[in-house]
Amino acid sequence: MRISIANRQRACSLPRGWLRQVCEGILTDLDRNDAELSLLLVRDDRMRILNREYRGKDAATDVLAFAMQEGPPIGRGEILGDVVISLETAARQAATHDRTLTQEVAHLVTHGVLHLLGYDHEVSTEAARKMRAIEITLMRNLERRGLIPPGGLPAPLPEE
Repeated sequence: MRISIANRQRACSLPRGWLRQVCEGILTDLDRNDAELSLLLVRDDRMRILNREYRGKDAATDVLAFAMQEGPPIGRGEILGDVVISLETAARQAATHDRTLTQEVAHLVTHGVLHLLGYDHEVSTEAARKMRAIEITLMRNLERRGLIPPGGLPAPLPEE
């Protein structure tokens, strides 16, 4: 497994080793032990530019995922793509969601990796529920490994 981490902001500090362990835990749980992943931490101003350029939305967002291929990866040893997180937005959301910054960032990494694997919560309510259930399972596993404190899990989406 190859994980590249680049920190392009100074608003918040997170240990690079912890970020690597979170990524490794998520990829291991998803049976992607030989995948490559890039994690980029940015400020809101950079995230706004990326969101405008790639999604046509002129606002910062919490996480963007740039997959190396369309649809779910089919092979092993694949380069999944890039997960970009705004730590400024993550810090605000952590306070709003009554989570620690590490819980929020772990959730955003989880969310971004699932997007790289082809999950998309915007296509249907059922897809959103499925993606959220996987996020919760992955976050619980990170808790069990001691990488994030207990609590702060995303809420399951209600059944229709």
